[in-house]
Amino acid sequence: MKSILLTFIFAFLFGLNAGLAQQENVEQLLENLSEFSDNHELIELLNELQSHPLNLNRVSADDLKALPWISDVLAAKIVAYRQKHGDFHSLDDLEKIPEFDPNLVPILSDYLTINKPTEKRSLSLELRSRIFRKIQQSQGYRDGSYYPSPEKIYNRIIINGGEKIRAGGLLEKDAGEKNLADFQSYFLEYSPRPAWKIVLGNYLLEFAQGLVFWNPYARYKSSNPIYSAKKRGRLIRPYRLVDENASLRGIASQFCAKFYQIAFFASSQTLDANIDRNSDRVTNFYTAGYHRTENERAKKDQLQEQLFGSRLQITPQENLSVGLTGYFSRFNREFTVANAERYRFGFRGKRNQVFGLDANWIFGDWNFFSEYARSENGGSGVVAGAVFDTRTVDLAVLFRRYSRDFHSFHGSGFGEHGGELQNERGLYFGIRFKPLKNLILSLYQDQFVFPWRTYSLPEPANGADYLAVVEYRPLRRMKIYAHFKHASKPRTETVRLENGNRSEWVVARKQSNLRFQFEFRPTSDLKLRFRWEKNWVAFSEYPAARMTSPVRFHGALLYQEINYRWRPRLTFSTRFSFFDSDDFESRLYQFERDVPGVLTNQMLYGQGSRWYLVCHYKIAAFASVSIKFSETHYYYRSTIGSQADLINGDQLSAVAIQCQSRW
Repeated sequence: MKSILLTFIFAFLFGLNAGLAQQENVEQLLENLSEFSDNHELIELLNELQSHPLNLNRVSADDLKALPWISDVLAAKIVAYRQKHGDFHSLDDLEKIPEFDPNLVPILSDYLTINKPTEKRSLSLELRSRIFRKIQQSQGYRDGSYYPSPEKIYNRIIINGGEKIRAGGLLEKDAGEKNLADFQSYFLEYSPRPAWKIVLGNYLLEFAQGLVFWNPYARYKSSNPIYSAKKRGRLIRPYRLVDENASLRGIASQFCAKFYQIAFFASSQTLDANIDRNSDRVTNFYTAGYHRTENERAKKDQLQEQLFGSRLQITPQENLSVGLTGYFSRFNREFTVANAERYRFGFRGKRNQVFGLDANWIFGDWNFFSEYARSENGGSGVVAGAVFDTRTVDLAVLFRRYSRDFHSFHGSGFGEHGGELQNERGLYFGIRFKPLKNLILSLYQDQFVFPWRTYSLPEPANGADYLAVVEYRPLRRMKIYAHFKHASKPRTETVRLENGNRSEWVVARKQSNLRFQFEFRPTSDLKLRFRWEKNWVAFSEYPAARMTSPVRFHGALLYQEINYRWRPRLTFSTRFSFFDSDDFESRLYQFERDVPGVLTNQMLYGQGSRWYLVCHYKIAAFASVSIKFSETHYYYRSTIGSQADLINGDQLSAVAIQCQSRW
């Protein structure tokens, strides 16, 4: 313990010169997601824009607002300023716009350019291959439950044929799966004219506020409360992610004119599902994506969905748009409800249709938006909100209501259940205030209600979520960040009554998080970051009942991160973390650097330490290789995980290697 304490002190003192990295901006937008370690739609967007920055003197307002730091209001102001004053001569010229925050210039510098568009090659090729493996073998490999292939393998190719044609393919297998192409995704994108695009193969749809169509990642509340409130869709795009049930497969086309946009799409896609073998009906979708065991393989491609639909958006005025989206879908198997009490309003039958009406209006510094959608059975969902954007104050308010029988399988809207747009009402308010040039204060409050019982809650319930953030830059290369978050959410727990009997009660799970972070960039090649975080978890108690397990838990996390560019072609990133949590309830999350294209949100609980090292070497202008090695050491434990994922020992190590090239 003495050595650990000395390490803490050293890390704190050294961390006062802590680092500044652009990745922090992305982390703050995604920090409320659950544990994941793979491609994310936002990462794909930003990586693409880093390779092909938007030309600030040619870009439209719709393309600008795809960047998470630019609102609809600001995008319209940038285009209006350019039309009035002529081309920008540098990105610093953006500061002349009254509504523009100068702190955004270094963030946007990777994604915007003022250079004239260069002529694209007639043919270019992008390759990415990645292999990930845990060093220690789990029980599933030892007893034969998993196929003896513990590597997770990912291969992707994208071919750009000038400005009009782009094609790509993706093959992926998870650890324990046999087939190297367990998941396959392909696309061909053809743009005969700038306003017309056709996509064949796997594709995504993003319209309005996501009630009818959106990508698999719902917008979560984050330390940027304005970005969290409103979705900015990008219509039809090729699918390049690895969520196996998330894409459509078929054909989609869009045509964009000055006063209208129109899109048509058709899809025939196989999906994973759980089947009731007695009735041969579908009980629910299987979304984990693993096909390692016989039981998991039995769920693969058990359901087929045929879907067709369209969208029409008109723009009667420059800052006003109205859209109508709809689709019909039919499954080859009938859905049933396994538990009529818990799934009383679950989807039944073989067919569904969803139609949505949306509007977006920019009025001065205000942006008003809404969407209403209705499914075939009469269930409905509605989202309505407003964003106010100026240089010193940003405001956002959002109301949502999803009825208990609303069924939108391809939507993913704002809410506590993410992609499940059902049985929820809520009111969200966020503010971002810049009283000084180097000081930003952010706050959000979200109140929500579940009017009907859910699968895990036997009765109606409500909850709340709060976040307060302070960002201070005492020096240009230093940032001090602190936040306090509190959430109260209902949960069903088994309690023991005074007479000794047990019963299920809905209790409030209350969690508070306090975080301090110091970042600094002492030189252009060295970036450092230090973080201390503490959380408290408590369950409400009833006078006549007592929980069968402890009702209070604590957790703490401390880490020091160092990022160093040793040579122009070689960069290193390492982090040493120490964590201490009473239980899984007080688990902590930390975003980690990874190989390009991957951002890991690592879950930690128990007591222990973790470190990782990421090396990125640019072999040539067209090729690079990246390696990540990580190791977690758990104190006072002899096993890690459970069942087929059980690992004997107290250490868990993993290695990832990625090669990518562009020709």
